[in-house]
Formats: sequence, C-alpha cells, structure tokens
Amino acid sequence: MKTVKTTTSKLAATASTAMTTIATPLGPMTLAATARGLCGAWFEGQRHYPDTAGWAQGDSVFFESARAQLAAYFAGERVGFDLSCGVQGCRGHGGGGYGGGSQSSDSQGGDRQRGGRLGLAGIVLDLSAGTAFQQAVWQALLRIPTGLSTSYGGIAQQLNNPKAVRAVGAAVGRNPVSIIVPCHRVLGADGSLTGYAGGLDRKIALLRLEGVAHTAHATARNSAHNTTPNLTPNAPRQPVQSQLL
Repeated sequence: MKTVKTTTSKLAATASTAMTTIATPLGPMTLAATARGLCGAWFEGQRHYPDTAGWAQGDSVFFESARAQLAAYFAGERVGFDLSCGVQGCRGHGGGGYGGGSQSSDSQGGDRQRGGRLGLAGIVLDLSAGTAFQQAVWQALLRIPTGLSTSYGGIAQQLNNPKAVRAVGAAVGRNPVSIIVPCHRVLGADGSLTGYAGGLDRKIALLRLEGVAHTAHATARNSAHNTTPNLTPNAPRQPVQSQLL
C-alpha cells in the first residue's frame, strides 16, 4: 500500500520548531513546522494541543503553501490538499498519484490543477512525532477522499488489525495536522459524528463544507451547542453522497 514518506525522528518542543497563528472561519489555528516539514495544525483550545513553550514564533518555508491551501479550502476553491514529497523522496497513496513531485490528499485532486493553481509547492508533512501505529493510522486518513467518510473499524480493517478499533480511535484523536490530514472524515459505524478533538461543531462544519452527510440524530444531539458559522463556499461544490469505505 502506497504512503506519504515520513521521517523517523521525534518532534521535540525546542526552538527548532517554528510556529505561527492563522485566522480561519472556524477560529484561529496554530501551524507548526520542523526542519523537515509541517508537523502540526491545531485549532485554538482543541484537545491534545501541544506544549509550545519551547517553540519559536516566526515563519517557516513550510507555512506558505499550508496557509494558502487552507484559505482556498475554506473558500470552496479547493477540494483537497497537494502534498509534496520530502527531501528523502516519497511514494503516493491509492487514488491520488503524483504529478510533478506532488500529490493530492484526496483522489479528486486539489484545486483541479495538479501542483496547485497558485503555483506553490505542495505541503511537506512531517508526521514523525507519532508512533509507528499512529503514523499508519494517519496515513490511512490521507487516503479518505473528499466527500466520503470511513469508520474507525474500517481503518482497523485496512491495517489488518480489526480488533484495534479503540487504538485507532485514540490515534485519530491524536492526529497533529487537522483538516490536511482529514480525521474529521471518520464517523461511527452507524454514521454518527462520535468525537473530534477540535470540537463537534467544527466537525459538522467541515463535513458540511465537503458535502458529507452524517446521521440526523447526531446533528440534533449537538445542535443546541452549535455556534459554528455556516461555511458556504464561494464557488459551488458538487456534493458527493457519503458512504462508509
């Protein structure tokens, strides 16, 4: 099974990790990058937010593409993210493929032009802070196409470990790169929302933006606490009927 290449070193909370804050329609996000690539994208206040005390506020060569692609995604101008291979090379994943040294994080491509219409390089990911099992789960998340969803059990089956559903759920919750590594596309076996480290309101908004349906009872259960703005794309999407992979 093809994967995006990751490195083996652990993410250390040191000045070698750069961080910056960007504004999104769902609230501020912190981006973080090591010398190898983008290693984090967290909503303000989400669960498992890292200790950033030793990180350096500033820019990184890996922020520009992530910032631009996230802005286009929220504006409805992009259906996925173009991921670039790292300096040590990389391999594609099922359905996405590579063109000019980049791939899309879903099988439909990014903004319809391989490599990005803005002429930016693809996003370089550094997922090496995770354990081997966590990295395998995060790679599985990258294979979920926009407009579709999967279940925790479905990912466990992909990893040939069907009894590891709870471990998969824990690894999904620890995903360090929100949205770009699309953990919001993982639903319960019955199509319910279950949890999301960034908050269920944000999960609902992201799924709505991508045209993914979820069970009505899950929406009703959380609607009283839903304060998320309605993300209406500037350009119409072609909604894709949700299905469990």
